[in-house]
Amino acid sequence: MFKRKLKFFFIGLISTTFILPQSIAASELNIVIDKDKIKSELKQVSKKENGPSIVDNAVKKELFTNFSKLQAENKNNRTSLQKKPAITDKDLEKSRRSYKKDMKVKLQSVERIDLTTVNDRGIILKIKETSSFDAAELGVQISNSTKLPNGQKLILVRVPDSVDYDTKLLELQKNSNFISADPDYIQQTSYIPQDPDYSQQYYLSKIGMEEAWDIQKGSSDVTIAILDSGVNASHPDLAGRVLPGYNFVNNTENSTDDNGHGTFIAGIIAANSDQVGIAGIDQQAKILPVKVTDSAGSSSTFDIVNGIYYAIEQNADVINMSYGGYSSSSIEEDAIWAAYDAGIVLVASAGNDSSSEWIYPASYAPVISAAATNEYDQNAYFSNYGDTVDITAPGEDIYSTAISSGYTYKSGTSFSAPMISAIAGLLKAQHPEWGPTEIEWALEHGAQVKTGKAWSQYNGYGIANATLALQSALPSLQGDASDSRNGAQTIQINTSVNQNMDLPFDSDWFTFDVKENSSLTVELSNLAGHIDLIGNLYKLEGNGLTEAGVVDSDLMGGTDSLTVNVEPGTYYLDVFDYYGRWSEQPYNVSIQMETGGEVNDNSLVAEVEPNDSMYSANWLPFGATGGGYFQTYDDLDFYEVNLPKSGDLIITTTTSNSAYYNDPAAMLVNSQGRVLDNSDLYADEMEDLKFLSFIYENIAPGTYYVVLTNLKDYSDNYNPYLFSLDYIEGSTAAFPDIQGHWAEKEINYLYDENLIGGYPDGTFGPNGSIRRSEAAAIIARQLDLPLMTSSFTDVPENHWASNYIGAAANAQIINGMTANSFNPDGNLTREQMAAILVRAHELKGSGQITFTDVNKDQWSYSYIETLVANNVTNGYENGTLFKPTNNITRAEFATMLYRVIAEKG
Repeated sequence: MFKRKLKFFFIGLISTTFILPQSIAASELNIVIDKDKIKSELKQVSKKENGPSIVDNAVKKELFTNFSKLQAENKNNRTSLQKKPAITDKDLEKSRRSYKKDMKVKLQSVERIDLTTVNDRGIILKIKETSSFDAAELGVQISNSTKLPNGQKLILVRVPDSVDYDTKLLELQKNSNFISADPDYIQQTSYIPQDPDYSQQYYLSKIGMEEAWDIQKGSSDVTIAILDSGVNASHPDLAGRVLPGYNFVNNTENSTDDNGHGTFIAGIIAANSDQVGIAGIDQQAKILPVKVTDSAGSSSTFDIVNGIYYAIEQNADVINMSYGGYSSSSIEEDAIWAAYDAGIVLVASAGNDSSSEWIYPASYAPVISAAATNEYDQNAYFSNYGDTVDITAPGEDIYSTAISSGYTYKSGTSFSAPMISAIAGLLKAQHPEWGPTEIEWALEHGAQVKTGKAWSQYNGYGIANATLALQSALPSLQGDASDSRNGAQTIQINTSVNQNMDLPFDSDWFTFDVKENSSLTVELSNLAGHIDLIGNLYKLEGNGLTEAGVVDSDLMGGTDSLTVNVEPGTYYLDVFDYYGRWSEQPYNVSIQMETGGEVNDNSLVAEVEPNDSMYSANWLPFGATGGGYFQTYDDLDFYEVNLPKSGDLIITTTTSNSAYYNDPAAMLVNSQGRVLDNSDLYADEMEDLKFLSFIYENIAPGTYYVVLTNLKDYSDNYNPYLFSLDYIEGSTAAFPDIQGHWAEKEINYLYDENLIGGYPDGTFGPNGSIRRSEAAAIIARQLDLPLMTSSFTDVPENHWASNYIGAAANAQIINGMTANSFNPDGNLTREQMAAILVRAHELKGSGQITFTDVNKDQWSYSYIETLVANNVTNGYENGTLFKPTNNITRAEFATMLYRVIAEKG
């Protein structure tokens, strides 16, 4: 396992021990620190050049810089891995939906709002039903308001020209009376006017409509809402197909089109097949016109949100949204989820800027994002692309109904989206019981792939094909892990299982029990390159769950892993895809546990107040760097940490050299509340940072509290402190039964590299045997081989090492006992180990073998010869015996592997 080996250049050392209060009752919440005693001993520092080689000041400086930047940007949103209040089952879905990757989220308070993207300096406020609202007191002007179906209110306010917009927005976002406050962003329709240069309605054959109509022509029971510029219901080709709608731009029931964009979309979806004009894709569905864009094609978020809730109230089955903007709104996202939960399929255009930037509403998770192609099945030159594209459809030179009574050509992703919406309408007619999840799956499953990939950022799942979508049968969910924790699939510790993201927004729940304090590693590996798995780890507390960690590497495909210290109890793992995508290829979830193992979580954890007692302590994974502020002159900050093994501990604090009012000191307190004596105190500085290091000797494993206090009697809300814990190199052994063992160094090295572990009782068992499955797992991890399911008949898919064995076999590093048999629980022999090492590390060389029990006609002769030539093995009894068919011991295995990767690497 990676360990920070950091070096001090000390300017001072205190060799005497300073005394702190010796005992504190477990019920007491305050610890009194004798600051004067510490300050007195600091004055006695004399220069000494040698100290523990633990803390790298350059690394601390980088962490300090990052922490300061994080806090400066967002002091009101500090993140921490502290213990959090229990989460109820009702909140779990909300937690999953609200999960955002930092790299994809910008806080509105960080950057100034571009007012050219905001409708008349507007801000949308979502207010609790019982909250009062006084516009004059808030310094804003009411422009509009509406009541949502759940009783909450939306109020559109205008910020006066004389008031700074960003300051007012931040003020409203902090106001506890408001659920949320978002700018009223302007969104534009997405089309490119074209002259009629191509054959009319070529797109119908491109999306397989001729065959599709033999299966399904649609149903008048299906309603497709078009949120747009309105619809000309009097157009001859739309006669009898348009329902009464609503105009949110002017707040009237007149939803007639004054732009042409909405009527054009209506024709693509539902033009009558009556041998006049054109043919719509869905020949029976009703159109619900919801006017949210004005005559210029612009819309406000406030009108759009009202339009979505209106479509919900009108029992729409599909909502088409052929518009977009590059700013997200939590209020709009809530409306989108409300529609999804009401069973509505949501479709939006991906945008026309040939950009990968996220555009909304297409980039909200529940929305099917439609990009555009041309008549040659190539991506349209204008079409957006990127992580959130789900599907494509023709978007160049589309022929449809004009605003009056004729027809015209237009281009844009605005006209790809209604093709998807129309096919969704046909699917709803074919399967009235299906919801948005099943319909999206069928659309994407039936799409025709042109790239050879299951999904790509340019085509999504491919070009829509109505025939194939209608012919798609839902995947079998037999054996699928439950979507709720009540039916969670049980995983045994140190095993793995395969599962699938079978449908969009699939969620798989797993559970396992931990019997003792342990180091737990959760690993998610998936072969599908378009899947970005997230794993939320929870611990059962009473009837609720507390967050224990998140498995997420910010990458699609590959492997995600999380290593955390865990206490005894029942744990749950909720696995889902960040983008809500599905895949026919399985993923693997592995739960590995090492008792007494070290966790080196190098994350940066910021305090969350209040944390001024043992009972409100923030949780700090061992190996992480903690940080915070002294909000008051007598502030004490408590952090709870599990120390994984016995040894000498160093706790180092860091802050700015210019922080005159800030001298952070770190005290170590045991679980009974007793302040432990430190053996040494070191002071150091580097450029603009200063350090204090506290040494604690012979600390046993278990739960402890690190308490931070300011030696200066001042508060400091400007300069943060950082601190970290490490073991002093050479002071610990990974396992108690290897102390003094001839292979202690090698075993410790491989343990630190996270390649080997011990037994549940905390021992290593150096003289025991190692199984073939264990050897495959170690080699696969060490080489970071791509995981794949084993093809051996005696290695089932749910075997904990199946993917490791498959990876090692595929790399031709380890062979089966026969063509179909691997014998995973069989012991590894010394000659098998020789072959594995030579193949895995491509060792070369030959030499004279002196082993009397190894003959040239043995299959393993060349492998053993190569190990000897590389000084990896000396054999037994002065080099006269190798004992090739003996089981290799765990200590011998560790030693050979160490010599290859550490000494040769």
